Amino acid sequence: MRSIGVVLLTVMLFGCEDKIKPSRLSGDEIADTAVPSQESWKATVVISDSGKVRAILKAGHISVYDDRMMTHMDREVTVDFYDTSGIHTSVLASREAWVNDRTKNLEARGDVVVKSDNGSVLVTEVLYWNNARRKVHTDEFVKITTPDEAIQGRGFESDETLRYYKVFKVSAESKSQQ
Repeated sequence: MRSIGVVLLTVMLFGCEDKIKPSRLSGDEIADTAVPSQESWKATVVISDSGKVRAILKAGHISVYDDRMMTHMDREVTVDFYDTSGIHTSVLASREAWVNDRTKNLEARGDVVVKSDNGSVLVTEVLYWNNARRKVHTDEFVKITTPDEAIQGRGFESDETLRYYKVFKVSAESKSQQ
């Protein structure tokens, strides 16, 4: 009788082992379930390089994930960009944005609008800013309006001032000089 009890106990322990193990999450599920190490509301973050302000980010809500070295912003996200001399060049607005805390690269999503101080306006759904290259780009549909033209297409690359840009797969309207 004692050997039957040991066998039953062994079967029960090993039979339950799979039910007790925690499930593994995919990368997307981890991102959805990650807990921020810090949170702020109505916050401002200054990104500087060698003591010079390069960008000022503002958001209604900011979550910092130290373990992933990422910062998520949502609720009225705005980013003011400055050139190497500290002069304001443009402002970006979006529903949400992610900043890679290591590279300082930014990904803006949802109703993205960039207004350059030179009068250009860019509208898209997703826009990436590469901090090291000082460039913005997207593979999504874009519309850019300047004082002289309105261009739309799929795919875009520009300097952060929107002065020197490329639009891929273009359709355009131009104002003629008479």
